[in-house]
Amino acid sequence: MKLFRKPKSKFYWYDFTVRGQRYRGSTQETNAARAPKVAGLKLAQAVDGIDPLPSKPAALVEFSRRFLDWLDEDSRDIDSVRGADAAGIAGATGRGASGHLSRL
Repeated sequence: MKLFRKPKSKFYWYDFTVRGQRYRGSTQETNAARAPKVAGLKLAQAVDGIDPLPSKPAALVEFSRRFLDWLDEDSRDIDSVRGADAAGIAGATGRGASGHLSRL
């Protein structure tokens, strides 16, 4: 692992390679004693498979899984609200004048 300072930067920077993947970035540290510790943490994360600097944004698939899980959890609440609305308790359902369900 290489630790260095760029000419126009006050921070220390790291540069290393794990399994053919290059990692480089700022430690955000100006202290010479703490910079190697931060760089070591970045190296440990890379070795464990946790990318400290993701090179690509998260894929839509990752967000869609979380969203669908959220829908599954929330659908039980919506079904119970629909039942209350059908019973004529519209004021307690959280629906506005437009009839749409609003988050409280």
